[in-house]
Amino acid sequence: MACEKTYESCNYFGDISGAYKLNEIEQEPIDSISKIKLKLEDIQEAHNRIKNYTTVTPIIEAKYVGNHFCNVLLKCENLQITGSFKARGTFNVVTCMTTAEKGKGCTVAGGRNFLNAMTYSGLKESVPVNVVVPKDCSLADRQKYKENYAVVKVFGNDSNESSLHALTYCDEIGSHFIRCSDRLDLLAGYGTLGLEILSQVDKLDAIICPVGTGGLIASILVAVKSLKPQCLIYGVESSAAPTMSRALQEKKPTIILVKPTIAESIADKIASNNAFHIIKRYLTKMITVDDLWISRAMVNLLEREKIIVEAAAATPIAAIMAGKVPELRGKNVVCVLTGGNIKLSRLPHIVDRGLMAEGRLVGFSITLPDGPAEIARLLTKVVDTGADVRSFEPERSWIKRDALNVTEETMMEPERPHILTFNEIKQAAERIEDGIIHTPLCEAKISKYMDYNIYLKCDNLQYTGSCSERGIRNAFVALNDEMSERGVIVPSNGNMALGAAYQGHLLNIPVTAILPERCPPSLSQRCAELGAHVVLVGETVEDAVSYANKTNRDGSQIILTSDDPLVMAGLGTVGVEIITQLPETDAVIVPVASGGLLAATLVACKKLKCTCLVYGAECAKVPKMMKALQSGYPVSLPVIPNIAQGLSSAVVGENAFATIRGRLDRMLVVDEAYIARAVINVLERERLVADGAGVCALAAVMQGLVPELRGKRAVCVISGGNIDSGRLSRTIHRGLGVSGRLMRFAVPVPDHCKGLEILAEAIADKRAVIKSFGTEQIWVHSDIGSTWANVVVETANEENALALKEHLRNLYPTIKFAVFEVDEKHKMR
Repeated sequence: MACEKTYESCNYFGDISGAYKLNEIEQEPIDSISKIKLKLEDIQEAHNRIKNYTTVTPIIEAKYVGNHFCNVLLKCENLQITGSFKARGTFNVVTCMTTAEKGKGCTVAGGRNFLNAMTYSGLKESVPVNVVVPKDCSLADRQKYKENYAVVKVFGNDSNESSLHALTYCDEIGSHFIRCSDRLDLLAGYGTLGLEILSQVDKLDAIICPVGTGGLIASILVAVKSLKPQCLIYGVESSAAPTMSRALQEKKPTIILVKPTIAESIADKIASNNAFHIIKRYLTKMITVDDLWISRAMVNLLEREKIIVEAAAATPIAAIMAGKVPELRGKNVVCVLTGGNIKLSRLPHIVDRGLMAEGRLVGFSITLPDGPAEIARLLTKVVDTGADVRSFEPERSWIKRDALNVTEETMMEPERPHILTFNEIKQAAERIEDGIIHTPLCEAKISKYMDYNIYLKCDNLQYTGSCSERGIRNAFVALNDEMSERGVIVPSNGNMALGAAYQGHLLNIPVTAILPERCPPSLSQRCAELGAHVVLVGETVEDAVSYANKTNRDGSQIILTSDDPLVMAGLGTVGVEIITQLPETDAVIVPVASGGLLAATLVACKKLKCTCLVYGAECAKVPKMMKALQSGYPVSLPVIPNIAQGLSSAVVGENAFATIRGRLDRMLVVDEAYIARAVINVLERERLVADGAGVCALAAVMQGLVPELRGKRAVCVISGGNIDSGRLSRTIHRGLGVSGRLMRFAVPVPDHCKGLEILAEAIADKRAVIKSFGTEQIWVHSDIGSTWANVVVETANEENALALKEHLRNLYPTIKFAVFEVDEKHKMR
């Protein structure tokens, strides 16, 4: 918690003996800090230079942020003299300038916080400052720079063009150009913030800091890690501009495409080089947060803490609210509020967005009879709920309903998502008892080759090849009379449509199946053969849902999705059967599409055996459930074509997510390569046909994502087997390639009668089979006496593949392999 030191106590930085001597800290500082360009001594000298120019900003204990989670302390740099921490760096730059340099003045370009601080620093030190801004720079900002007696020049359409022009302009007028980032004197000034935090907080466990190009957090790292090495330091950036995250991933600063974000002051295209080399060594963790969480954090600070900050400064609070730092529970955490220079015209929009994210601001439409008291009656009902009406607009002219109705737009609390109960699943089990197959639970043969006791719940053996039939059957039986009269629309990737077509045929319910245009022709044909009316539209299941809603505006038919409570309840019978068939089950792993199967299985398994672990598994190319759990709400993702096509929903269902949230034990994200291997394993060893989505749970085990389940009984749900022959063929080849059992290579062979024969014999010696063979003599760059052979061979296993590669490399040193490397990453766990 914050200590009782006065601000004057911070003046010890010129002589560190009064506070944090290196031999008095908790442990020795990291030795490699001496290898970086920025040193602790530079930061201490910067403090002595700027202490009379900048404000020692207070640290206050948050009243509500982190309540019951951790002790949050707010370092209020929004109270700095120019409204942001940038003044620390700019004053250090200006005070370091020689008399001659000050006389020539300086030219700057960059973000509004930097320009505001630079012009103010120039005013205080009598240094002429020329500012180059783009055309979209607001008049208010230009006026602020002019009030600091800066010369403002407008050039370019964006900050990049204005920055490039500033370089040329400073040469023309003979001034000194000052970059807005990565200068060591700037970083040294920023580092005084870290020293200040150490002087103000006695028991410091962690610091969370916003990250743009990385200058501030890099300087804090040097200052704090030199004096308190055990302190954890986290960086936070907008998910729309993950500049530092990408740099750490690529192991070098890389230009990224920045998307629009409210945290515009940290939305930079590339990380600073000096800052990156500090950060990559010592940063504890990089975190990204989206605009909705940032908006909620700003609302929280505004309402609860009475502090106004710009969006970038609220990112540390957003990280805590979003649950991104669970390891900091019970710790003393300093959140750096980097600035408060927010455009007031933007603040209401951000606040509204934050309120909407919290469900406190909601819009809805309602149709009313056009009578004298109807609107008053509606407003009375809204007010009686305790809600305030923010906007109200009647519309009579442009509606397509009858002339006696009126549509109103107003604000009130939304309908809550449905949380599935075990009682609903129990009722579903009774309804569908005679209408579905009670599929077997069998021990997987792959268990012999691994340290797991794996069992397969084979719902690919349902009549239509997937577990979706359970949910469809329950909904059709529960609403049989209504559905028979009105008919049902089922938007689907395929499995639900097929189940609906079959069950509709049995129960005399008219079914319209809305499928993406790219669905396998065999699947749409099967739906038609079972009596469904098939419509192909769009590329994804979301397009199918949108089309269903548009064509059914009058509500004449019932739209049934996988997030429907009745469908989810029917899917939950999978969990009931698992615990009934294997009471000793320790864990169940479930594939995740929109989340209905996972949610229902979780409810059933936890009710029947509370110690049973329930995991979800999804393809890494569309990790919508993982993103939803990280964000705290369903997040829409672009659907990328992948092997697990049956799991390719862009967003998880609201009802499924509400049921899962806070109860799921783990979420697993599986590489596509392991899904391909799992398909092959099920084919070869289990003698079962399953699609990529159906084997996702088994793929998670094969990838080694659940080491805690070694020696335990784990049930993998095989959710479906509706894979068309073409996709199955491609999946098999992909899996064989990943495992090294299918290898492709190009090799130079001597152009004589024995050349190809020797190559074939070398392949045969290692018991490999040639699957494809071609030669090329014209379009090659090797010597005239060689022929390039392009060969595809099949091997027995990974060991055989490695042996063949070694053998061929010894014979042909210049051989080129075009296969997945068979290394530790791809070996069976």
